[in-house]
Order: sequence, then C-alpha cells, then structure tokens
Amino acid sequence: MDLFGWDWAKIWQGLELAWVIGINYVLVAILVFQILMENKNPQKTYAFLLILFLAPFVGIVIYLTFGQNWRRKKMFDRKRITDKGSFQQVANKKSLEGYVSPEDLPWEAKNHAKVIHLLKNMSYSMLAVHNELELLINGEASFPRMLQEIEKARSHIHLEYYIFLDDAIGNQFIELLCMKAEEGLEVRFIYDAVGSLGLSRKGISKLKNAGVQVKPFLPIRFPLFGSRINYRNHRKILVIDGHTGFTGGINIDRKYDNEIEGGLYWRDTNIMIKGNGVWTLQLDFLFDWVFCSDEDLEFNEFYFPKIKRKERLLPLQVAASGPDSDWSSIMQAFFAGINQAKESIKITTPYFVPNESIRTSLRTAALAGIRVELLIPYQSDSKMVRMAMRSFFKGMLKAGVKIYQYKKGFVHAKTMTVDDSFSSVGTANMDMRSFDMNFEVNAFIYDKDFTMKLVEQFELDKKYCTILTLDEVKKWGILKRFGYSLARLFAPIL
Repeated sequence: MDLFGWDWAKIWQGLELAWVIGINYVLVAILVFQILMENKNPQKTYAFLLILFLAPFVGIVIYLTFGQNWRRKKMFDRKRITDKGSFQQVANKKSLEGYVSPEDLPWEAKNHAKVIHLLKNMSYSMLAVHNELELLINGEASFPRMLQEIEKARSHIHLEYYIFLDDAIGNQFIELLCMKAEEGLEVRFIYDAVGSLGLSRKGISKLKNAGVQVKPFLPIRFPLFGSRINYRNHRKILVIDGHTGFTGGINIDRKYDNEIEGGLYWRDTNIMIKGNGVWTLQLDFLFDWVFCSDEDLEFNEFYFPKIKRKERLLPLQVAASGPDSDWSSIMQAFFAGINQAKESIKITTPYFVPNESIRTSLRTAALAGIRVELLIPYQSDSKMVRMAMRSFFKGMLKAGVKIYQYKKGFVHAKTMTVDDSFSSVGTANMDMRSFDMNFEVNAFIYDKDFTMKLVEQFELDKKYCTILTLDEVKKWGILKRFGYSLARLFAPIL
C-alpha cells in the first residue's frame, strides 16, 4: 500500500501484463500480414491464424518454427533455375534416348496418358522404357539387395536418405561405402539434418576419412526449433553407376529389418529399378547434391551411361516434388490417377491426412461404384496425426471407402494401385506435409504385371487388418469426436 492507499505493485503488474499482451498482438498483426501475402493454401492459413490468436506467444513460436518462409523462397527459386539448366544439359547431350510418348505404349499404359502428360509437363518426369523392376518387401529383403548392388559398383554410388543411422544396419552401409571410396569410386551421400539426428559424428568422420563426400540437407543449429523444420528432405534414393536405383519408404535404420530381434514389426515397400528409369532418379539426386554442395558438376555420360535395352518396355516415370517445384506434382499425379480409375483403387499409407482434392476424388470414386480401399496403421507413431486421421474416417466410410487398420505392427509403405494396371511406390505419404512441405520422390509405373504384385501384397496385408465400420465410428464418444475435430484443424501443418 502506498500513496492514496493504492497498491502500486499490483498496478505495475497489470501494466506489465498489458504491455506483454499488446506486444503479442502487434507481432501477431505483422505475422497475419505475412501469412496473407504468402497466399498459402486456405486450410493452412486458417490453421496458422487459429494458433496465433488462441495461443499468445506460443503461437508465434509455432509459426516461426513450422510456417515462416523468409529467405526460403529465394533459395528454392535459385535451385529450380539451376535444376532446369542441368536438365537441359542432359536432354541436349542424350537426346532423351530411352524415352517415348504415351502413343507408343501398350494399352494399359495408354489408359493413364493423362498422368503421363501431367508429370511430363510439371516436372522432369520423362516416360522411360526398357526397365526391370524388383519389388522388395521390408528391410530384410531390401537391405541385402542394396548392399549387393553397392558391392558391384564400378564407377560411382549416390545415396540420399531422410534417416540414416550408424546402427547394426547403417554400419554395414558405412563399411561398404568406405571400402568402395578407397577403391577410387566417386561416393556421394546426402542425409537430412533433422531426420538423421541419430547419425553420429564418428560415423560421418569415418565416411569422410575414407573419401566419401558427405553433405547434410539444410543443416540447422537447433533442430527442435529450427526455422527450416518443415522443409525436410524425405527422399530415399540410392543410385549405382547410373543404371541401378532404389527408392521407396525404407530408411537406413535397423527397425526396418524384422529379422533383427526386439523391435516392432515394420511393414514397408522398396523397389529396385534397372534401366532408363534410373536417369530421373539420378537427376533428382544430382539436383540435390548441387544444392547442398555448390559443386559445379557436369551432367555427362559418366552419370548417365547408355543403357542396354531390356526385354520388356515396362514404362515408368520417376517424379520428384518439393518446395522447389512450381507444382505439387506427386499429389496431382495421385489425383489424376484416382480420377481415371474404372474398377479399383488400393492405397497403403502410414499417414492419411489428405487435402480436399484427394478427399473429394476418393469419395467421388467410391460413390461412383469403384472399389476404393485404404490400408493404414491401427496405431500411429504420432498421437496428433492419429487423431487428425480419424476425423476423416466418417466421410470416407459414408461414401463407401473401405478402411483397413493394420495390426501386425506399423505399416510404413507408401503405395497405390489403380485398376490393376497403374501403380505408385515412393516416399510420399498421403498427407499435406508430403504434398507441399517436404522433398519427396515417387515412381509411377504403367505395367500390369508389376502392379499385380503390389495388389497381391495388399491382399496379404489385409489378412493382418481389422476393417473399420461406420457403426464403430458412430459409437465414438463426444469427447473423442471433439478431439479428432480439433486435431483436424491443424491437419494442414501436421
């Protein structure tokens, strides 16, 4: 108590609080202007605005961590221009041998000409023929095959992985990569600076000391709060001598190998490509290498050798997407493929947080009498994502989409088949993060025999699933449904 009986301490505390609140909303006003000027997806805009207004200061930290785009646009614009110039080098020198137009393809590929033209116009996804494909289920099939092909390398090895750990599996790769580098091969390795936090300095030093060229993708000082945490390199690429490539959902991590005891069963899918389709996978790696290293590489026949014609055409396209692209090419290829379906659509994905376009196309297909099946994990590795996923189930089930929940372990595969003649395997999840925020790569395959292998695997995986019914969803309590609806508001930034 003081003069006039006023409690000046409390008055001062009140003034301090008012100042703090005022500063918060001044900063919020600045950020709202920034968000609106970026012309983001409206759903994403609403999510960030909601966070900013409902969570003082915390909302600002979340936006600066996950949403702000300062400096990034110019950086990715430069990458896009550089990539275009490098692609032109290859196109001019090779005259795109091994590439054809949809009109020269078998009937099952011609049925998906819209996807082919779409990918060609949106990215560097030329239609490649004379390929061999091998489907690799889980790490126990994929890792030995990858190591076997690396051992056969004669000129160069390129790796790019979101997660690379120097554990029981990673150390096998490190030993072999070091050996090949010491033999005189060019060995380049890109790891994502956030996804590969578990890769030790000792492991990196061992690679470098052996002559392996190692670069992190978008390194940040504080991974948990870094301003680039959204824009991660989620790609999984291995290219050997320019003629053999691997991609899919499998990272270099022991948990993907179910023959190693003590872990959760991990269900995933990889593919090995041999043939002209590897060129685009090689391009995507080299684009990212130049971005990470500033190395002035010549895109010549050393990296793009003449490839022997295969017995079968087996046409495919490798498509990359990310913040450096003008278009969400993988998402739009999914959209076009779904809309061309006449009989069936089968999707396996660990995260189902789709945008409105994909949701509408799936519901429309189901309502039109097409069999639409979705296979997802029973339990997700992210509680918030799991809650957001569940908010979409009722609308899907009402339209007639069949939802299978995998219970044997965790399903991490990212595959889609359409009409038993068109398929996709890659790194992109069926969610907005993969569509817009992260760097991804998928193979789109126009071949009935290979697609049928994926269909058979889908049917096998269904044996370990429970089917979700509309009646079950309707029995969810009001608190659950409210929580799922609340999580859905943040779906665009999950």
